[in-house]
Parts: sequence; C-alpha cells; structure tokens
Amino acid sequence: PYYYIFDYDLIKKYKIPDSLIPLNAVLINKEASPLEKYREIFIGVGVVMAFLIVVSIILIVDNLKRRAIQRELSESYKSLKKTNEDLSKTEDRLRTQYEVIEKSLKEVGILNQKYAIATEITNSAVWELDLDTKEVILSENFSLIANRIINEKETIDSILNLLTDIEHKKALIAEIEAYLAGGKQEINIQVPIKDENQQTKWLLIRGRAIARGDGRIKQIHGILMDTT
Repeated sequence: PYYYIFDYDLIKKYKIPDSLIPLNAVLINKEASPLEKYREIFIGVGVVMAFLIVVSIILIVDNLKRRAIQRELSESYKSLKKTNEDLSKTEDRLRTQYEVIEKSLKEVGILNQKYAIATEITNSAVWELDLDTKEVILSENFSLIANRIINEKETIDSILNLLTDIEHKKALIAEIEAYLAGGKQEINIQVPIKDENQQTKWLLIRGRAIARGDGRIKQIHGILMDTT
C-alpha cells in the first residue's frame, strides 16, 4: 500500500489546512498531544478511579446499613431493658401478694380451727340460705346435732319437712320473711326437731343477710345451737 508522508514543520510553515491532508497520511516531526502520549496512563488512572468510586459507594451503603442495624439494636436493648424492669416490678408485686395470701391462708386456718373448737364446745353448726335457689348449706357437725345423716346441701322445704312439723316449719319461714321485710333486725327463733330415734331437740336458729353490691339480699348466714 501507498502512504503519504508529510513534514509537519513545512505544513505549519506554509499554513496548510489540516482538511487538505489525507486521513491516512504520516506526519513526521509532529509532537504527540498529551492525551495521545499518555493515553494508556489516563485509561489506567480512570479505571482505578472508577474502582475506588465503586468501593467508596459500597462502603458508604454498608456503613449506612450498619448504623441502621445499630439503631435497631439500641432500640431493642432499651425495650428489653424496660420489659425486664417491668417484669422485675411485677415479680416483686406477685411476691408481695403471695406473702399476703400465704399469711391470710394461715390466718384462715387458725380461724377454722377456732371455729371447729367453738362449734364443737357449744354444740352448734353454721347454716347458709341462698334466697335464689332456696337451698340450705349446713356445716358437717350438724349431722351430730341432729343425730342423723343430713346432706350438706338441701332445699329449705326438704330439710324442714325431714326435721320438724308443719307448724314450726311455717313459724321459721314466717320469721325469715319478717326479717327480709324489715320487721326484725335478725332471725332469732327456736324450733324443735326429731332425731333418728324420734327424740325431740330444740334448736336456736339465728342469722342475718349479706347484701350484694347492688344492695340486693341474696344470702342469709347464721348459726344454730342445740339448746335442749
């Protein structure tokens, strides 16, 4: 192939336009521009700069993520710390309540023992009447007083029919109704009963009502004593 060779000094001397020089011509005595001279260096530096920029972006993103995770961990730690403090306070309250309940149970146990001794010595029993169901609950020692097997829970009609006559049954019911109507401060009446051997025993029956929060009377509690 043929090449055109020109002296660049002459081109500059005679001010020949570059447009007249063939594209594939070889120019002698022409100094290369810095861009052409250091082209490979610029490319290498550019590659390194691009790599450093990418690495910097990755490090910035990673740092932001780590800060976000640290904030979440800090918030979680504060929340767990508060929860632990609340649990500690709850545990203290529960321990105090347990101690109070344990003390109350001991006191109830002592009261039950005193109650058992008192009812045994006085030959008495405790009774409770539910005004809604008309059922009577009797303490265990009533069977000893009545000298017959009595269920701890019976309707008032069935237990009165079993133990006394119609006249005294009506008298006791009238006493209860008079008390509920406000005519008496308490139930206080003596009623005869028949034991298993048909022996007559006289019982002193006393009691008062316990009202609910709405003021309505639901139950009557009391004591009965063998006065024979």
